[in-house]
Amino acid sequence: MLMPTFTLNNLAIVGNGFCDDEIVRIQEYLEALNPNARLIFVEPGFGRQNFLSALKNLILADKPITEKDIINIEFQPDLIIKVGFDQNSLEDSFAVGASYAEIAFCSLAPQDFTLEALKPFLEDFENRKRNFGV
Repeated sequence: MLMPTFTLNNLAIVGNGFCDDEIVRIQEYLEALNPNARLIFVEPGFGRQNFLSALKNLILADKPITEKDIINIEFQPDLIIKVGFDQNSLEDSFAVGASYAEIAFCSLAPQDFTLEALKPFLEDFENRKRNFGV
């Protein structure tokens, strides 16, 4: 059972081919637990592509790029779940923003990933003591 002090703000699920109905169910569940929780279903390659696009926009703005600018373009999830049969890595997803994320792997095919499959990952996350690299 999830505790009422649900601390997950950003959840990223990497894969492709997810069922749209399950995405809606999962998002509604997360919002009920924490209105600030954000769910992102991500295609492999998202991290680098997103960062490169945002960086190009910063360069085109023709102003000095600051550390704050870089932080603002990073998506920094609390928990990343890689769904699918290739369990070796996150591929090139979240190459920049995953430094403090908890990472989990699920062998289910994306089309078989459901809210019920997600709940054990959320419970495990909620029970972890995070030290953010300290």
